[in-house]
Amino acid sequence: MATTIAAQDRAQTEASPESKAKRVAEALFRQNPDWVTFYREIIGVDGVLRKLFPSVRALRAFELTAEYADIEEILAQLRGKSRTDDTGNEPTRVITVRLPKSLHEALKAEGHDRQTSMNQLCITKLLQVVSPALAIMPMSMEAAANMPLPHSVARHAG
Repeated sequence: MATTIAAQDRAQTEASPESKAKRVAEALFRQNPDWVTFYREIIGVDGVLRKLFPSVRALRAFELTAEYADIEEILAQLRGKSRTDDTGNEPTRVITVRLPKSLHEALKAEGHDRQTSMNQLCITKLLQVVSPALAIMPMSMEAAANMPLPHSVARHAG
């Protein structure tokens, strides 16, 4: 009886969308794609993760799992192999980002310290999951006025 329950648990785990996402990512990794292909097929807008986790809430919850961390690690390994701005056969797009001079200088110094280009560093940072606590969400002035201070600010204000 215990082996039947264990087998059922194992089958259910293997059938979960989280484990399926990881299995598909590992299978693609074994095909030795460039990092852009891996990103597009697994994480991109039309990728496997968006199909397995169609709601924003489900995708954000998945991004907090060990399986997603494993997928991010695979992506990092693939990016480490190229060490260039190579995007495979996919066209690139250019964006302009306005940022304070001090942030620009910090990114430039970090890129130098890590012996990488600022472009590579920014791509690395853009590929990271944004913590819900750090995400900037638009809100009404009333909601902002009623929002409690972050714990660190409240400690120093009193």
